[in-house]
Amino acid sequence: MSVRIKLLVIVMFVALVPLSLFAYTTLGLHQEALRRKISEVHVRSAKYGATLVESNLERAVLSLRPTIEGSIEWAALSHEEQQGALWLLHGQLPIIDYVALLDGSGKLLVEADERAATEPDADPATKAPLLQLLTARLDLKRVIERELARGSAVRVGGDAKNASLLLPVGFRVTTAYGPSVLLLGINLGRACDELMHERLEGATVMLTEGSQRTLCEFPGAKHDRPLDRSLAEQLNTGQRASLRYVRADGKEMLAAAASTVWGFRVVVAQPVAEAFAASVRMRKESLLWLAIGAIAAVAAGLFLARGITRPLVRLSRGAELVAQGDFGVRLHVDGKDELSAVTHSFNRMCGEIEARDREIRGWNDELRARVEQKTGELKDAQDALLESRKLAAMSALAAGVAHEINNPLTGVIGLTQILLSRNRKRTGTEGDADLLQSVEREALRVRDIVSKMLLLAEARHAGGFSDLRVIDWVRDALGERKAALTAAEITVVEQFANDLPGMVGDHAQLVHVMCELVDNATKALRGRPRKVLRVQLDTLDGELLRLRVTDEGRGIAPQHLEQVFEPFFTTKEDWQGQGLGLAVAYRIIEAHHGSIKLESKLGEGTTVTVLLPAKRRGAHLA
Repeated sequence: MSVRIKLLVIVMFVALVPLSLFAYTTLGLHQEALRRKISEVHVRSAKYGATLVESNLERAVLSLRPTIEGSIEWAALSHEEQQGALWLLHGQLPIIDYVALLDGSGKLLVEADERAATEPDADPATKAPLLQLLTARLDLKRVIERELARGSAVRVGGDAKNASLLLPVGFRVTTAYGPSVLLLGINLGRACDELMHERLEGATVMLTEGSQRTLCEFPGAKHDRPLDRSLAEQLNTGQRASLRYVRADGKEMLAAAASTVWGFRVVVAQPVAEAFAASVRMRKESLLWLAIGAIAAVAAGLFLARGITRPLVRLSRGAELVAQGDFGVRLHVDGKDELSAVTHSFNRMCGEIEARDREIRGWNDELRARVEQKTGELKDAQDALLESRKLAAMSALAAGVAHEINNPLTGVIGLTQILLSRNRKRTGTEGDADLLQSVEREALRVRDIVSKMLLLAEARHAGGFSDLRVIDWVRDALGERKAALTAAEITVVEQFANDLPGMVGDHAQLVHVMCELVDNATKALRGRPRKVLRVQLDTLDGELLRLRVTDEGRGIAPQHLEQVFEPFFTTKEDWQGQGLGLAVAYRIIEAHHGSIKLESKLGEGTTVTVLLPAKRRGAHLA
């Protein structure tokens, strides 16, 4: 089987099978939902109609019952008064057409007939048939026993146009003749009229009595006729929710019935063809579109097969050239479909192969740059390690030298002070006193240098660590140098972040570091027009505490930046035995597992940055 036939079969299958299944499923769901919806609407309409009928009849009976049984004392009324009472009841509701008072045997005592009032010359013989019709449909004995009973509806009137349906209702009352019956003829026309106004569009509404007789029907205004046999059978089976029956003219009907407490039924019916017309129309349209889809699928399959085979031939030839090593081959691209995308991919593949060498060279260049970057970082780490080792070696040497110098130096200072004391007791030797004071001053200066050398050696081994707040030792150091800062007219600007984490360290050593930084800044600001010392405290991601001390002093030349942490190196012009301050600070910060960095521009100022590890939450010093 050729590719064209295969594609045609696949297209037909893919196009029609899902469409057919979808149409079949959708139609089934639609029909079932429509059937349920129509049944629900019919049942709801029938129940509403039954409510209307009950409302009309119960309103008539319940509104008159207190008057009939409680307000009127029939036994005490004369014949004329009884006549007036009947007319009073007759005028209570418009649906009451006839009122009569009968004795226990059914003999007429007095009546109120609207026709007799409007036609006084009418033959009295016409009254008897109406009374007979009503009493024939009403069980008087049952009224006497139950106090209230109704009969079956009776058609009154000659022609169909003027005919009316009266429902006989009897009340038991007590007259001078003993237990009697008050007979009411209630016109069912109003109930039928309300059913007509409330009926569904396209549906037939019937008011039936029992399961054999239709009292009224709309549309058609058919009154008092037998029910269709099929509908009567359905009603006799006890089904009330949804009914299907065949009318006398052969038309199938979908109906629902609802009963009332008075024994009437309201039936709402609609032809099945009209109820499911939308579903039938949908089925026809679905078949039409399936046929159109089949034709379109065949045409599309032929077009698709032709469009696929031509690009495949070109791709096959191009693949042969690539297999022979010709990566510069490029295929012509027609259109923007998937096969064109494949052709584009083929051309792009050949281009990527040609560009692979250039890309590899680019990767080599990038790798070289990364190696140089990492080498620079490694060199910085090595320099820091060498600086640490150099300071360690010099610290060890300084410790040894300091111990060796300290003892004879103490003797020199002591002997000098003894000679000064003796010289003060003599007279005329002021020149010797000046010389001795110079010796003492220089000896004390040497002792200060020795002390700092010992501090440089001891800074490697931190003392007692404890929990600290960085803001405490910074402010303590600023407090110690407050007098010197005030004398130098230097303004201190504090910028401290909120909620700084704690740390672990040696409070005295950290105060010494801060004092060294403040002293260096104070000397750098001498003679400067703007004397501002900025102290900043913040954190880096909550893991590191950062202290920044910034001045706008003379600054440091670039060639000296790498030597500032070396012992005995200083950039100050008035050097007086200094040069160990930053070295000692470096050793203290290193012992606290931190780092210190200096940034400076000649003539602009210097910033010293100290980074110290913050105390982790929940951590304890071991």
